[in-house]
Amino acid sequence: MSNPKTYEKKGLSWIMKHNYKNGEGFSEDLKTKPYFYHYTSRESAKAILNKDGDKYFFLNPLSATNDREEVEHHTNDKDKVFVLCFSHSDAEKEDIPLWYLYGGLTGNGVKIGFTSAKMKKIISEIDEIYPVENNTIDFGRPYHRETDFELECGWVFYFKDSGEFKYRGKEYQYADICLNELYEKSYLIKNFAWRGDWSKSKLCAGT
Repeated sequence: MSNPKTYEKKGLSWIMKHNYKNGEGFSEDLKTKPYFYHYTSRESAKAILNKDGDKYFFLNPLSATNDREEVEHHTNDKDKVFVLCFSHSDAEKEDIPLWYLYGGLTGNGVKIGFTSAKMKKIISEIDEIYPVENNTIDFGRPYHRETDFELECGWVFYFKDSGEFKYRGKEYQYADICLNELYEKSYLIKNFAWRGDWSKSKLCAGT
């Protein structure tokens, strides 16, 4: 009979210390996995890669995310917090489910890669966000960073109720942590079932 796996234990202080919110850590240990990938539709890719003008990412409200449990943990903020996710995986490795989850039901989408340096540059240069209505950006109603919205970004933690969590591809055990309280402290906490085989970074904008 095989012995159950044991993992290094981490407490709340360690988790919150590594709960990066401003892009810190995007340049750490990235030599083997230097790219962040964003899976999206062809329509959204045109805005991201626009050659004729400004480039835009489209963020979704928490209320429209695939992870319904995440919505339940942030009921009061589900329509005030908008998120954008990136996969941090090996360049030669494909995450087929992400093509269908974010590229469209046909899987006929786009995968865009960004270096860690480019990611940090993008984050630092986000000064304004705009509402979108009927798939049209309303440039007449800009929201300004710091005064109108806060921006957080960092690595996602994937937790199990049984006491394990995964962070940047490595599994740990947690001790003396109430998951409900942890969800209240961070938007970078997700259920273990959503981890797939990738590490993920997440950008959140809250109005």
